[in-house]
Amino acid sequence: MTEHQLGFDTLTEMFTAKDIETERGITFVSGKSEEVYCSFHEIYRKALSILGYLQSEGIRSKDKLVFQLDENYEFIHVFWACMLGGIIAVPIVSEDKNEYKRKLYNVLTLLENAYVIGHEDSLPKLREYAEQEGADFELINKRFVDVKEALRYVQEGQIYHSLPEDTAFIQFSSGSTGTPKGVVLTHSNLIFNFDAFGRGIQLTRDDTVVTWMPMTHDMGLIGFHLTMTAYDVEQCSINTQLFVVKPSLWLEKITKHKATVLGSPNFGLKYTLLALERNRNKSEYDLSAVRVIINGAEPISVKVCDEFNSKLAPYGLRESAMFPAYGLAEATLAVAFSELNEPKIIRHIIHRHSLKIGEPVLYLEDADHPAAITVVDEGYAVRHCEFRICDLNNQVLEQDCFGMIQVRGASVSGHYYSNQEATDAARTEDGWFITGDLGFMRNGRLACIGRSQEMVIVNGQNYYSNDLERIASEVDKISLNRVAICSTIDPDTQLEQILAFVVHKGNPAKFIPVIHSLREHFTKAVGIRLDHVIPVTQIPKTSSGKLMRFSLRDQFNNGDFTEVMDECNRLIAEERQFKKREQVTHPSDTDAAAMKPRAALREIELEILSICSLVAPELNIGLDDNFFQYGINSLSLSLITAHLDDKYPGRITKEDFFKYSTVHKLASYMAGIEERQSPKPNVAVAKTIPNNDNPRFAIIGMSAIVPGASNIHEFWGNLCGGIESVGSLPNSRVKDIEDYYRSMGYENAPKMKTGGYIDDIDTFDFEFFKILKKEAIAMSPTQRLFLETAYTAMEDAGYGGAALKSSRTGVYVGYISDLDGYQYQDMLKHSLDSRSGTGGLSANISGRLSYFMDFKGPSVLVDSACSASMSALSMACMGLINGDCEQAIVGGVQLKLLPIDDGYRVGIESSDGHTRPFAEEADGTGEGEGVVAILIKPYEQALADKDHMYAIIRTLSTNQDGHSVGLSAPNPQAQTELVLKALEKTGLGAEDISYIEAHGTGTRLGDPIEIHALTDAFKIHTNRTGFCAIGSVKSNIGHLYASSGLTSIIKCSMMLKHKAIPATINIETVNKQISFEDSPYYLNREYKPWLTEALPRRCGVSNFGFSGTNCHTILEEYVEDEQSELPGEWFPFVLSASTRSGLLNLANQYYHFLLANDGTRLSDICFTASLGRGHGKYRLAIAARDTRELIYKLGKFDGSSSFSDQICVGEVRVVEDVRNGVQWGELTKSELGQLNAAAKQYITIYLEQGEASSRKTLIERLCGLYVRGSEPCWEDLFAGVNCRRTSLPTFLFNKTRCWPEFQNILVKQAGC
Repeated sequence: MTEHQLGFDTLTEMFTAKDIETERGITFVSGKSEEVYCSFHEIYRKALSILGYLQSEGIRSKDKLVFQLDENYEFIHVFWACMLGGIIAVPIVSEDKNEYKRKLYNVLTLLENAYVIGHEDSLPKLREYAEQEGADFELINKRFVDVKEALRYVQEGQIYHSLPEDTAFIQFSSGSTGTPKGVVLTHSNLIFNFDAFGRGIQLTRDDTVVTWMPMTHDMGLIGFHLTMTAYDVEQCSINTQLFVVKPSLWLEKITKHKATVLGSPNFGLKYTLLALERNRNKSEYDLSAVRVIINGAEPISVKVCDEFNSKLAPYGLRESAMFPAYGLAEATLAVAFSELNEPKIIRHIIHRHSLKIGEPVLYLEDADHPAAITVVDEGYAVRHCEFRICDLNNQVLEQDCFGMIQVRGASVSGHYYSNQEATDAARTEDGWFITGDLGFMRNGRLACIGRSQEMVIVNGQNYYSNDLERIASEVDKISLNRVAICSTIDPDTQLEQILAFVVHKGNPAKFIPVIHSLREHFTKAVGIRLDHVIPVTQIPKTSSGKLMRFSLRDQFNNGDFTEVMDECNRLIAEERQFKKREQVTHPSDTDAAAMKPRAALREIELEILSICSLVAPELNIGLDDNFFQYGINSLSLSLITAHLDDKYPGRITKEDFFKYSTVHKLASYMAGIEERQSPKPNVAVAKTIPNNDNPRFAIIGMSAIVPGASNIHEFWGNLCGGIESVGSLPNSRVKDIEDYYRSMGYENAPKMKTGGYIDDIDTFDFEFFKILKKEAIAMSPTQRLFLETAYTAMEDAGYGGAALKSSRTGVYVGYISDLDGYQYQDMLKHSLDSRSGTGGLSANISGRLSYFMDFKGPSVLVDSACSASMSALSMACMGLINGDCEQAIVGGVQLKLLPIDDGYRVGIESSDGHTRPFAEEADGTGEGEGVVAILIKPYEQALADKDHMYAIIRTLSTNQDGHSVGLSAPNPQAQTELVLKALEKTGLGAEDISYIEAHGTGTRLGDPIEIHALTDAFKIHTNRTGFCAIGSVKSNIGHLYASSGLTSIIKCSMMLKHKAIPATINIETVNKQISFEDSPYYLNREYKPWLTEALPRRCGVSNFGFSGTNCHTILEEYVEDEQSELPGEWFPFVLSASTRSGLLNLANQYYHFLLANDGTRLSDICFTASLGRGHGKYRLAIAARDTRELIYKLGKFDGSSSFSDQICVGEVRVVEDVRNGVQWGELTKSELGQLNAAAKQYITIYLEQGEASSRKTLIERLCGLYVRGSEPCWEDLFAGVNCRRTSLPTFLFNKTRCWPEFQNILVKQAGC
């Protein structure tokens, strides 16, 4: 072995030297006409910044980073960041197929604690796959790095100076089941192979390479990027998927960049010829500069090479450029190279039946001999490498003998990652690597025939036979050990064919469905075609039970299966002929109107058939043939899609083939003609339906973020104080909008409207909801705020933590989908942050919550304009009645992200942004924002569950204006009928209602109509006047549009709870068109106790939509039975938070809350705090005998334990049982189990003995166990206690900014 002559020993040294290389670099091709050029200097600098980000994420030298990157720009920059930082790169294909996802999870399991870099929007599908297949999503999620964040980072990292023997990266070339094989490549392996490769084709700085080979393939990464970079070769890098869609682009870029060096396996050359045929009349290619085309990665077809040379010769391609080579991942890449400028490919004609291991090869003169096969000579061993041919006992064979290829040398990998068994099995006693490939030597040159029976190569990708057999076993009626898959070389095309042997006995006609199912499944699962599916009576096996695939392959090559295959092909042909459609003209088709679409359909059908014939002539696809059942592969599918898109732009995608799987169905879809389908019968589903006789529902939890208030208590305080929370946009939000406008090139942002705005729409506790920060930024603020608000409502009801996890809880959210939702996506578009499909989808406002809590009930977004949230409440009640859910979260979301005063008016807006309901000076409604949520359940169930109740929903009615004066104009008759219907459903009369929360928008037209309609409804029941108060919350906070209905519900629920009526403000003079004195109503303009003879208190709440949808709800006071406190009874009060400061703040909130509500029973407080809250890392537990004692001890709490006051504090860190040592404060899962068992035992003993004197000891013990990490069986402790849930302070979210950043965006755009 000679030394290499490159001048560096590691990739780190090699690329550090590129910092001064500004004249050579890479052109990245990401679209048909999109190119981005980066010099090696620029790539080096960007890689250093990416390294800085990786290191900021905790990734260190020797850590492993798995690549899920399909863009070459991203891949190459991240790869060099790894090399500069000593991070071990692990490239894995990132296609959206289950086989690749399975491989990813298997690799991560093997690597242990590896990081993953990819695109955040790929996580949902990876999570979905994990849930379906039982994989551990946390393998990806807990150490995921978003490549977009990495690319934006600007601070450079610290270079790690690797040694030649250090691992550079690991190539997992195949294996999606069991333990995949990872080829470990050191810097030394790579440098020696670079030297061999470069000298073998005489690379210089004057060369230019144009490549489409994938970066996850050794030929793409090592051969056509790393080696080329080592020799300062100019590179043009085409994304592989772009080549698949438009292979002619390779020829275009070869022409444009005057490429001298190319590379492609057989399938790529053949694929390019198809594109050449399609574009033969419009192509002006120039391949005259090409001096070498390296052909390897799979057995080389002489016919394909000759055809490529012949058809490209008119474009200047020299025949001597074709350069056969042999290599493999375990040898880094190159093993054998041809000689440069050999006039023709050297080929050998041999007798196929002489190919027996250990036997001489029989050469033939005549290539047309029936048993002749032609194989390509791949040349001599490259520098630093040797090969030999051996028999099955590793004995070296003479030249011209057929046997196993073995290699050794400086570039051969030393081992498979963490797989000593595979490493040992692949090595001979004298240190040679057993490749598993078959071939022979002649005149010192190598000819590779193919592989042993364990692996096949399709389109350059390696597949283990047992992997493919497992995929086959997923098909009905096929089981493992009854199917064998291997490959052979077709003597005519000299291309590899995949053979599937399936055990089947009996009539071949019954085997045809198996052929179709198997081919369809393989096409959809992995995108490859099974060339032959053959029935066999048995699968031969060795004495140890291993499949003898080579025996079946030999029988196939000898023609033993010809008869049964011919019979199967005859049956398939008959089936196809039988399915041929008779072209019958329907009577309705005789008129011109019907004939036109039929003609268009026929034109598209003929075009698709023509393209299929061009791309896959061997399949002979007919009009009604299922593409997949006849074995179309993913490459052919991509090419057909590309041709159709050229002919019919924007009308077809690759995914459409899966929905419309025949030519006729696909053409019908493209022509816009619906297929006639028989209607499917409705299947009745038995449901448990609650009593429909006037069902009632309880509001048990509430939460609101509205102008001037971050919770319902602040909101109620503002209402009672007569405060209007309408004004200018908060300064912090103004700045964000200004930054956004500057990013678009505007010097100043436009003027903002006056309105009712909320604060902190840019913050979110992403860690609590287990969402990556970058994903949180990509989420619309509507999603983020509703998550926090809805969770708060659950906690307010006493169902925090996991109390409702995986329950049949419905989520119904009112939201005006097309009002402002797009604006945040545009902000992201102009920012440094990324967008995501899930983040921008408004349906995920409800969907995110259902996903986070694993809810099983409906998750629905409702849009009826201004009445959206009350329409959502109506749907939720119906869901409870129908049994769709057991409880429901109902919400409303309304944000004004860009409240620009652009002069546009709908016609209902006020002139100054303020709302003046029922006032003479009113001229319209002011806009506001709000995020609200309530938790409801059937009233009887709430009683049984000891729930706290704000109010009872007696009924909810909805209707529509129908055809009125105008679409957006109110219809008084519809409003009257709405209220009457609500009263009728409850059996109540008008005099049973003592307050009306009006829609009250403050418009000159709407307010008088609403009062008139309400008056007409009540006068059906009574002639009394002035007995019912009326008001509108819009005077305080403006019109919250989609959230307005539920906001009014929350206001009235607080009124019923506190038995008070706040004032309606902003009224100087009452509207002269409204005669309150002649109506049942009086306008409540001051705060007052709610005194009425009609008990329990009841109110009506109206909510009308701009679209004409009207809603009216009747609420009723919940009268709770007086419960006395248990005198002197000890209870445990527990509290927790995610941070120490959070625990102190929450304890302080409880202290002030209980000071103001000292009548709350201790048993209710402790019952709710233990069973109705999640239990976090930092914990507080207090033993107390009454509420006053608890308040006293909370007042003394300073963050530390005080055993004399029965105050316990602890920090809980649960770790896995398998670990190296236990740190202070850590608790293993087994230890946690012991603590829980101890708590359960203490409670059980106490309940059995019932000694009053022991209760204090029990409570103190439980407090101590709780702060150590235990979660005692609180249900057992409170089982016999007369207590109920109560409203208490809720979780304090960690408000972290999650907003697009706009600074330096112009610098970013200008850079590489």
